[in-house]
Amino acid sequence: MQSSSLSIGLKDDHHSKFLHGLKRLQYIDFSRNAFEDRFRISTFKSQLDSVQSLILEGNLFTSVPLNLEDFNRLSFLNIRNNKIAYLITKEINAIEVLFRKSNRTMTVLLDGNPLVCTCASLDFVEWLFTTKVKLDSNGSYSCVGNDGNITTTNAVYNHLRIFRIRCITTVWVIFSVTLFGVLLLFILVGYRYKLHLQYFCLFIGMANPLFLKSKEEKLEYDAYVAYCDGDYEWVYGPLRIFLEERRNYKLLLLDREMSLLENIDFLL
Repeated sequence: MQSSSLSIGLKDDHHSKFLHGLKRLQYIDFSRNAFEDRFRISTFKSQLDSVQSLILEGNLFTSVPLNLEDFNRLSFLNIRNNKIAYLITKEINAIEVLFRKSNRTMTVLLDGNPLVCTCASLDFVEWLFTTKVKLDSNGSYSCVGNDGNITTTNAVYNHLRIFRIRCITTVWVIFSVTLFGVLLLFILVGYRYKLHLQYFCLFIGMANPLFLKSKEEKLEYDAYVAYCDGDYEWVYGPLRIFLEERRNYKLLLLDREMSLLENIDFLL
């Protein structure tokens, strides 16, 4: 069934009737059919206990398009010449499950995919050379490195420890730069709105029960406000109105007290 434009036909097969009932089918060839989406769960439902070879070569898959662990006898998977960058951990684990189910005879063909050898795919590269699953080219494929240059999975595996250290270093550099940027932003915002922050802290502090004066204490003032000449209008305006008239705090304002004392002296 290769080169049969099945990707068009199976789109409308919502009830998976195409392979339904073919319970003894052992070999399925869906190569070069322009598939790109995952198969429905029920597409191969009748073949889970029978199919041994599955050919998906020459399609447009970016990942393994089905749940491999559902198959019980699959021992040959051809996904050559697709658009797969690397196999994720879930796909690798599923292949290992098939390896055990197939009595250690599992074969996977990966050649012709645009593989990448980046930080995200290092576990995949390591698996290529540590697994007992049979791979084409002995697991040595062409791939694109972090720097964009063409290399091979074998070359990356031979220096795997160095690549992992580089990746860890890169992650910490990105984290450090991001953290520094966030801290710098907080510092700039804090400096820009420092007066607002001071007023906010003052308000929070006064709302704290620990700040409230004890019933046993009889203090003449609740707070002493120190200020410079430039803050005179703000202190005697918004701050005094908010704290004394709205919050019922009695403030010790030096200029006001001095003026009061001068009036008393004058009357005396």
